[in-house]
Amino acid sequence: MCFDVAHARQVDTSLSEAFLILERFGEGLAQVHLSEVSTSGRHGRLSRTSILAFQELAPLIPPEVPVILESPVSEHEIEDELTRAEEALPFSSATVAYG
Repeated sequence: MCFDVAHARQVDTSLSEAFLILERFGEGLAQVHLSEVSTSGRHGRLSRTSILAFQELAPLIPPEVPVILESPVSEHEIEDELTRAEEALPFSSATVAYG
């Protein structure tokens, strides 16, 4: 299963359903997609609010699951966004990839 935490937060800011999905199916995760998504469905950079929200989900994500960063950033902003992604999922030992 691929789980896009940004879209989960887009439709349920409490992330209640995301918790339920990860608790039930977390062991079947193949990858996690990470970014911020606006109410209009546009991907954006990780905000402080989204980072804090995603930190709550992080313990439910198996550490071997790869994280794909979907934030639309310029080349000189990649390192900063990777740092934000690692902050958002601090319990994950997975490699965060930008793609």
